[in-house]
Amino acid sequence: MAKKIILVLLCLMVVLPSVGLANQSTLTNLTDEPLGPVMEMVTVSPSEAGVGDTIVITAKIKSPYFELKKVQANLTGATDKLIDMTYNPVNDTWTGTYQVQEYDHQGKWYVSFYLHGKEYGWYRYTQQMITVVNPNEDRVQPVVNSITIEPGSVVAGEPFKVTVKVTDQTGSSR
Repeated sequence: MAKKIILVLLCLMVVLPSVGLANQSTLTNLTDEPLGPVMEMVTVSPSEAGVGDTIVITAKIKSPYFELKKVQANLTGATDKLIDMTYNPVNDTWTGTYQVQEYDHQGKWYVSFYLHGKEYGWYRYTQQMITVVNPNEDRVQPVVNSITIEPGSVVAGEPFKVTVKVTDQTGSSR
């Protein structure tokens, strides 16, 4: 009887790796695992931009194991600007542009990337940056003077109107 129990336990250790030590060697060797995308090259030009200037971002991304469906560049300064990039199969590169707006914050903007695959997504930080020069930057938050909701009570599904009065040094568009 004891021999049968030992035989059953040995069989379970072979059949169910999580029960025994049969899978230990593959757990310690992770070099065969597919790697996520790698940023091979990133260029940002110009290195300094002012209002109206267009920033061009180009990236070459190696992704042998995962097909990239979408790439976005993220310009991070005092605010974030997310830029959809277009794939160029001739050059095997992704390119995106951003035009510096009238009230964008000045300073150093860092470039990072969101890489979207079919099933996975990756974030890649880079050392690339651009300097934005803008003496007109808007650093003062708007002030909400009043909020009015009409009518005072509504039934579910009925429309209502919200009116907001705002004071802002550069104006509010929406």
